[in-house]
Amino acid sequence: MGLFSQDKIALSPQIEKMRAQVVVILASVYLRGEPQYLDAETRALKKFYSDHVRLVYGGGAKNNVELFLPSVTPEGRRTWDIRPSHQELVSNSRLMEALRSSPGVDLIFIRKSNDEIGTAPKLSGYMEISVFDRMGSEGLITVKRDTDSRELLYQYESKSANDPIRYMGSGPGEDRFRNYNEWNDLSVIRNHYYHNVVAGMGSYLYSKNPAIGDVTLMHSQGWSFGDNAGGAGGVHAEEKRTVMLFSGPGVKTGELKSRARYQTSGSQRKDQVHVKNSSHETYPTVVDSIPTILNWLGYGDRALSQFAADPTQTGFQQHLKQWVGGQQTLYFEDFIQELNERVKKVTPQSSFDADKYRLFLKRFFRFMLHQKPAELNGDFPLEDGNQLILDSEVSKN
Repeated sequence: MGLFSQDKIALSPQIEKMRAQVVVILASVYLRGEPQYLDAETRALKKFYSDHVRLVYGGGAKNNVELFLPSVTPEGRRTWDIRPSHQELVSNSRLMEALRSSPGVDLIFIRKSNDEIGTAPKLSGYMEISVFDRMGSEGLITVKRDTDSRELLYQYESKSANDPIRYMGSGPGEDRFRNYNEWNDLSVIRNHYYHNVVAGMGSYLYSKNPAIGDVTLMHSQGWSFGDNAGGAGGVHAEEKRTVMLFSGPGVKTGELKSRARYQTSGSQRKDQVHVKNSSHETYPTVVDSIPTILNWLGYGDRALSQFAADPTQTGFQQHLKQWVGGQQTLYFEDFIQELNERVKKVTPQSSFDADKYRLFLKRFFRFMLHQKPAELNGDFPLEDGNQLILDSEVSKN
């Protein structure tokens, strides 16, 4: 194919034996820089998957896994071009029976609008998520975005006599909308076994990320879905709750709390909720440390949100593009230097110089240009985290 038609590099006999395998590997990476090859590969893979693949297992972490399944057309043909609907998934008796018969499966999550995730240009601001346990009990997590604050709100209700996440009946107003902090506080106060699973799984599944499966599974305690025994992302209290300690000048002693930005108020009806600005104390999360540090450094209370929404050259989207471009350039230059050093290490007498192949290597790394950051379409993320309450009463005066 003329890919390696330049001067043959003098290699040690041990490495020479691997030349054929290396050429195959490098050729596959090289072709990923050719748009025509990528288009043909995508078409071929879709056809292969539609004809032969019935399930894709994603993840492999200790405590969670994603399952991807093809959709069935009205003609009975399976296709990976669209996601299966909620009805397709829950009516798939072989799938549901297999999941419920496995002692390693604890909770099963399926989005009601699953078939719309890959086709809708953006999320609608409202989503329902079914949650099942192995006994067949069902609950419903509802996620909606407040129109004024853009804060995500979450509501939960059990659809069975036995609540799969054991939230219902533990106190008043379980089935009304709350924000993330309020659900987190509720789980801490009521010592929920599935800690903040409503807002935690609600915020995770309220997404168009293609890496999220059609079915999301959470493990049973004592079981693992993969080889990674230290996987993250579980919902049991011992996996979600952790110790946070801060110490230093001006840091008051006592229980660590954060200042919540918003809280729900007004009607207690489960289908109505109002969001208002707030500064009430809430239990902290691990993401609170970043905005707190940025504020202490003088970047303000909403440093991350302001950075993301900044339309100037320092804006989030522009910065992301510049960072990716810089990484692509640096990786190419670092690769040339590393290649020279490794060849010298293996064959000290070699006169090999990777700079002779600079133009070829630059073309070789064209595949990286296809890995561009996704456009945000102006829907910038909200600040992820609150301000930790670390200041002492003395420092306020």
